[in-house]
Amino acid sequence: MMGPPYRAARAGQPDFHRATVVPRASHPVAAGVADQDRRVDPAVLAFTLVILAAFTFGVASAPLGLLLGLSPGLVAAGVFLGSAGFVLVSGPIVVDRVPDRWARPVRRLLTHGPRVARWWGRGERTAGRLAVRVVDRSSLVIDRLGYRGLAVLAPVLGRWLVPAAEIALDPPRRDLYRWAVLGCATWSVLVTVGTDALVLLVRGG
Repeated sequence: MMGPPYRAARAGQPDFHRATVVPRASHPVAAGVADQDRRVDPAVLAFTLVILAAFTFGVASAPLGLLLGLSPGLVAAGVFLGSAGFVLVSGPIVVDRVPDRWARPVRRLLTHGPRVARWWGRGERTAGRLAVRVVDRSSLVIDRLGYRGLAVLAPVLGRWLVPAAEIALDPPRRDLYRWAVLGCATWSVLVTVGTDALVLLVRGG
């Protein structure tokens, strides 16, 4: 048994059997590792901003990605993901909330609209002739493009054209959105490449 004198002799000496715990926040190496873990890659942040901007504004957000310093390939990919995500999310939400009793009159109007406009445009009424011309050309464009053409052109003509085409033309939903996604991919690449070429031309000039 070790008595009090032994304990008194060791009282002034450091106890090597006790582990010294250094707080993580006060340790310089640990603090540096924690800061690196919390730091976000600027490229990832820029790519995320491009996706969010494309979801909100469509393919017109391509110049933002180039301004943030992303490569044209990443910009086109981000714009595609954002714009296609908007179409796939917003389209079904809007269409599923429109009752069929509201959609049927719109389809009848597209079918019989040119005939009604021609009947109303008889005589010398300027407004009637103008209405006939507008309705005839609109009907001709819709007939030529079909829902596939409208879906492909929707990213540049207006993204709400996709749910409008689904309500008015009643096409197969999967086919409509397949063509809409194809249009998003096509115009994302074209707008990005065109913007990048314009920037290079301006800088070169």
